[in-house]
Amino acid sequence: MQEVYGDLWSYHGSVPIGISTAGQVSRKGNCVMLRGCGLFSFPVEHGPFEVPDLRLIERSCGELVVLADEQGWQQVVVPRPGCGGGGLEWHQVKPLLERHFDGRFQIITQA
Repeated sequence: MQEVYGDLWSYHGSVPIGISTAGQVSRKGNCVMLRGCGLFSFPVEHGPFEVPDLRLIERSCGELVVLADEQGWQQVVVPRPGCGGGGLEWHQVKPLLERHFDGRFQIITQA
């Protein structure tokens, strides 16, 4: 896992980009997102009005690694899940990600 600083959208079109989302969908099947930033879903909370759940973040990490393996992705960019608008501190989340993510995964934050 690598930590990088910059603009998440500068990676758009060149590598898979994760967005932190709630796990809840609307009656129409749409993801209910009050905040987040965009392209494949990385659930961090069960519903849009709940706080991020560290167990869900860890589960999302495992599922993302499987997806990256299946798709042959050599680089994946994800913002700090559950941090910022979610309210978690990076020192709470970082150890979970380090358990799962290898060198293909870049965790981005603004400088």
